[in-house]
Amino acid sequence: MNKNLLTGAVIILLILAGAGFLVKNSKTQPSSSAVTQEEEDNGSIEEFEEENEAIEEESEAAEEEAAMENTEDEENAVNLQEGVKTFELNAENFKFSQKEIRVKQGDKVKIVLEVDQGTHDWVIDEFETRTNQISEGQTDSIEFVADKIGTFEYYCSVGQHRQMGMVGKLIVE
Repeated sequence: MNKNLLTGAVIILLILAGAGFLVKNSKTQPSSSAVTQEEEDNGSIEEFEEENEAIEEESEAAEEEAAMENTEDEENAVNLQEGVKTFELNAENFKFSQKEIRVKQGDKVKIVLEVDQGTHDWVIDEFETRTNQISEGQTDSIEFVADKIGTFEYYCSVGQHRQMGMVGKLIVE
């Protein structure tokens, strides 16, 4: 839960609790009552502070629970991606945003290709892997294991793009 949203909810609850408390205690006491107005006000303040503390404790407990859930979600996301090296490449006419990608032999590699201009794909023959040909504003991704050591050319296979310089190097060490 968003911390600002939670803080706002606590403030609203405090205002409502205080208003309800004031309305409840605003009735006039008969003059024969042994409790003075000052004593009643002091009691009201103490009760209000106790309610305020209870609300704050509930709020803190909720924040801690939300933080634990977020941490668990983040850990799960990391575990899902553990061991995967992800590279985000942008493609536009006749060039990729990265000319070189370095990984280690055995790494699981994920290529996320986003096309900014034109129609392109991403291909490495030696690993028999390629993205789909996609157009401006689209994204595609592929995963493969870099199980061969060496330097391998990646390229765009659309038309004459490769010959026009739309290439890069995957270096597997």
